[in-house]
Amino acid sequence: MSVRTVKQWDADFRRHGEAGLAPKKQSRRSQPSVDERWLETALEVMVEHTDQSRPSRTLVIERARARVIARFGPEVVPQPSRATAFRMVAELERRHPLFRLSTKRHRDIADRPEGPYGKLRPTRPGEYVLMDTTRLDVFGCDPLTLRWVQAELTVAMDWYTRCITGIRLTPVSTKAAPRRPARPRRRP
Repeated sequence: MSVRTVKQWDADFRRHGEAGLAPKKQSRRSQPSVDERWLETALEVMVEHTDQSRPSRTLVIERARARVIARFGPEVVPQPSRATAFRMVAELERRHPLFRLSTKRHRDIADRPEGPYGKLRPTRPGEYVLMDTTRLDVFGCDPLTLRWVQAELTVAMDWYTRCITGIRLTPVSTKAAPRRPARPRRRP
């Protein structure tokens, strides 16, 4: 930082207190004024392309211009210059990413539920059951194959009462289906 900057900070602090150290608003040159109707229309075009293939920025700008003219009439909404339109589309991409990263990711984000993820609160017994599986450091002998296998423990707990509602000890994996006992072979 230069000495002049520090002196300016000191003067701002003495004049306005801590609020004087807050960043100043951007100048008019860095943030061009674009009609809100044009920005809303451009964002609407970007949202429409979420489930489609990735469009170019030029396509979004041209469709936004055509839609603004069709809705509000020619010369009613001032159209931004080409360079300003590109800057505004880049700003809108912060709110609705479309041109970067993968299209599949954008579709997944768009398919998320709108409500916030929150904590579930049980109100009665049996409403929610929590389950967890842990691989144990214990081996057992499988009676069918006579091989040593590792065991997994699965526990189910009622969230409201905090009572254990079920326990299962399975060989090898929880996904293993219980096997029927093999029939003895007849020897000729």
